[in-house]
Amino acid sequence: MYSESEQDRTSSAASICLLGHFPLPDIDHILLIGLFSIHLVTYSHYIVAANCRFIHNTLEWVWVNPLSGFAVPYFAGLLNKELSSEPTGDGWQRMSEGIYLNSPLRKQYRKMTVTNQHPTDAERFFFDNNGYLVIEDFLNKEQVDGLYAALQQAIERRRSPEFKRDHQPAFDDRLDTANIRVMHLLAEDPLFLQMLDYGPMMAYVHGLFNEMPHLHSTDAFYEVEWGDYHGRGWHIDGIQDGFRNLKPHIPFLQFKVGYYLSDMSEPDQGNLTLVPGSHKALVDPDAQAMQDQTLFDRALQVCGGPGTAVIFHNAVWHTAGPFSRDGGKRVMLYYGYEHPWMLACAEQWRYDRAFLRGLSEAQRRFFHGFVFDPPEYRWG
Repeated sequence: MYSESEQDRTSSAASICLLGHFPLPDIDHILLIGLFSIHLVTYSHYIVAANCRFIHNTLEWVWVNPLSGFAVPYFAGLLNKELSSEPTGDGWQRMSEGIYLNSPLRKQYRKMTVTNQHPTDAERFFFDNNGYLVIEDFLNKEQVDGLYAALQQAIERRRSPEFKRDHQPAFDDRLDTANIRVMHLLAEDPLFLQMLDYGPMMAYVHGLFNEMPHLHSTDAFYEVEWGDYHGRGWHIDGIQDGFRNLKPHIPFLQFKVGYYLSDMSEPDQGNLTLVPGSHKALVDPDAQAMQDQTLFDRALQVCGGPGTAVIFHNAVWHTAGPFSRDGGKRVMLYYGYEHPWMLACAEQWRYDRAFLRGLSEAQRRFFHGFVFDPPEYRWG
């Protein structure tokens, strides 16, 4: 996903860098590195400071919290000066292309790699012109497995006759067929909530969309067979029939993220299918062509393995693709974000008060202030 260039040693702005080691009390910390967020649990022996600069390609060491298994990258460059000696002490491990770190408590692995800032100029150019971006191997196997299991449990729970909810979702779940759709995921499992502000994806949300995004919607698909909507459910996202009242140029109002949890590296199993560049179209596609399951010219089935992330503009024409592959399976999550001055989906006020009270300060910022009791002030 990220690469390191031996020649690239120019300094770049970073909001946080590691200064040294100091004993800290037993509290939770969040360490921001560039645009990434790493959550440290139980304790850490290292403290961070803001408004520093670091040199590309000097990230060579990582400290592993022995209880949580989480990793703290150590920037070996500060204000264009390299450290005079290698870090020492329990917990330090050397990094090259990346290492897998085992957490004995959480039984998760994390791969740390030297990174360039995202989105890159090439990614920005591609997204602007095509309206979508595919990022392979965005989630690791442990993340995919955890989210997959959490989705299966959510489906079981919602199919139970005992399941009741205080508020109906903005759109109904689809649970009575082989092909399932589940709405409003965040309260179902902590893993779903963690993905709301997942650091690596926030880099793209902030860089391509808005630095203060709000939650728009969350949902999941678990599909194993053909449905009459496959290949011909063409639409653009947004209320009022996809913001068509704002034509001819529909603005970038919603940022949609899809995460593949099943192997969709081959087509014809309901893959997200879209028309690159259609977010700039002045007219709609031919209505008859949209009802034909033979995909029309320039329609692209997005293929990718488990852990692939797909992001796209609300005005890109898209559908669940054809489903004709024997043994095919489409399991994926969708997270939608909107501008903080918008309110284009009811999901925000469909969660109960206990869930809202349990949100972290950072997570609360994805919700309008009026959903909380007492209401919270938001940006003017």
